[in-house]
Amino acid sequence: MEGRLDGNKVLFTHVTQGFSSDLSWRPAGDYSSSPRIVEGNNDNANGSADGGVKNEDVICVTPSSKDQAGVADGAPSHLILLVDHEASDKSDAVPPHGSLVPVLRSLRAHNLPLPFLQSHEVPKLPPHLSVPSSAHGPNIHILISTHSGAGHASAFNSAVLQPLLSHLSISTTDYSIHHTQSATTLHDLTTTVFIPRARLSIPQTLILLSGDGGVHEISDSLLSPSFLPHPESYLAPTLCLVPLGTANALAHSIQTPPTRTYGLSALLKGSPSPVPFLRATFSPGSRPFPPDNTPLPVSAKQCPPTPILHAAIVVSYGLHASLVANSDTPAYRAHGSSRFQLAAQELLHPPAGGPPHPYAATVSFLPTNSPQPVTWTPIRRSNHAYILLSLVSNLEASFTISPHSTPLSPRPHLIHFGALPAEKIEALMQAAYAGGKHVDDENVGDEVVEGTRVEMREAEGEWRRVCVDGRIVEVEEGGWVEVRRVIGREEGEGAAMVVR
Repeated sequence: MEGRLDGNKVLFTHVTQGFSSDLSWRPAGDYSSSPRIVEGNNDNANGSADGGVKNEDVICVTPSSKDQAGVADGAPSHLILLVDHEASDKSDAVPPHGSLVPVLRSLRAHNLPLPFLQSHEVPKLPPHLSVPSSAHGPNIHILISTHSGAGHASAFNSAVLQPLLSHLSISTTDYSIHHTQSATTLHDLTTTVFIPRARLSIPQTLILLSGDGGVHEISDSLLSPSFLPHPESYLAPTLCLVPLGTANALAHSIQTPPTRTYGLSALLKGSPSPVPFLRATFSPGSRPFPPDNTPLPVSAKQCPPTPILHAAIVVSYGLHASLVANSDTPAYRAHGSSRFQLAAQELLHPPAGGPPHPYAATVSFLPTNSPQPVTWTPIRRSNHAYILLSLVSNLEASFTISPHSTPLSPRPHLIHFGALPAEKIEALMQAAYAGGKHVDDENVGDEVVEGTRVEMREAEGEWRRVCVDGRIVEVEEGGWVEVRRVIGREEGEGAAMVVR
């Protein structure tokens, strides 16, 4: 198909395979060679050379406000917006850790193939990006978690997100930008800005450049007992996830099929759905690590008790909680998501030798449609390796811990197995990386439940740690944690929406 790209005559070729909808081109009149795809790279993305873009790099295609010179056939012009992963040293968007981030690229095209347009066109802004400002100021908020993951969030905002919004005619006066200054920045914003406006029925969109920790801080703050129940006037804020953390479990579970646009294609083409939550209630002596998961003070009494935390992703005990706690250091974070596998190796193969630690606890769960009065069903083993209550399917992009979980379903899955040799646990984890095949193993339990209770029998504090969406809580000796679904407005159900 003949068309134009940035003013130059080209021949477009469009190939659709499954979810893929790749576009390539070559100069008009050149029939001597096949066009080649250039993955998100704009060096050759012009009418004077072969080039192309892959479906997974395209954020969206929007109507162009500028007609291309020499076009007289009445066919519409469009702007292709994509993430360029090959920016190399051409980008001056250098984050604190030194590595480069992608940049936004735009291509002005005329007479694009119809299937490509149907896959990517966004004719107008979705409602969550058309939120008007109010007397309080802009109600679109860009939340930049400064130290999430490799520390790329601020640079990504400058190189990709803000240029994208500019192309979409969303001006800098239409949104506010907030950089996290401390571990409590998101909590403070939620309690002083987002909740008060939500109670006034003011629509709000929160574009979160973060990992799962940012999701947790906002979710837990929205469900703070001091604000519940929310009044009838409460209008839930809408979260838009730009996954720039280490694991990004929620984003990888709901943004399907996967792309390389960091959630920006979902931002333009997705729609909001309610976020389900879990409520974790701890025994009174339990003490949380601070939000940045720095070690507890020598005297646990220096840390205020947190009897209740809320989760939008997972609550875990055993190997998962231990590896999250142990790997949350600057040295481990430099390895990205590999930090979890490195920490797991140390737990599975202790430096002093011997088998992995068997976690001594009594674990029970509440079956779905459990009769009244509530009856807990015990898991009949005294030692455990892995106890994880999950609202998501994936803990990482390729680590499918709960393959039968439905995105944003309010009913969590309990994934569990007992104390096993290191080699067997490693095999189960590798099976999880192979599409979640570990749940087919006879040693692994996968239950749809209403809740879970863990009563710990460990003497050492390091074996009594619980992970709530990445936040670590150390339960006191002889203590417990009980996790249940959040149900009803009184408990905070419906407190947030998320675009998927």
